[in-house]
Amino acid sequence: MKFEQPIPSDIQFPIRDGLRAWVNAAAIVEEALSLRVPDGIGGDVQFFEQPWNDEDEELLASSMKDLDAEQPSDV
Repeated sequence: MKFEQPIPSDIQFPIRDGLRAWVNAAAIVEEALSLRVPDGIGGDVQFFEQPWNDEDEELLASSMKDLDAEQPSDV
């Protein structure tokens, strides 16, 4: 998405299923935390965001290069 490259059709469904599984897992974790954290202690549980760093950028660039190498040139 960052490089505006199309996702090959053979991996679209596994990606979709993985994202759905992650959303379901996050909802279960949120519900489990709400059952275990009393309302008097800090209220809602907030998840912290991880900062994006140079290593993450290198991994993304590397994976995109690998993906580009696997695609036929006429696509």
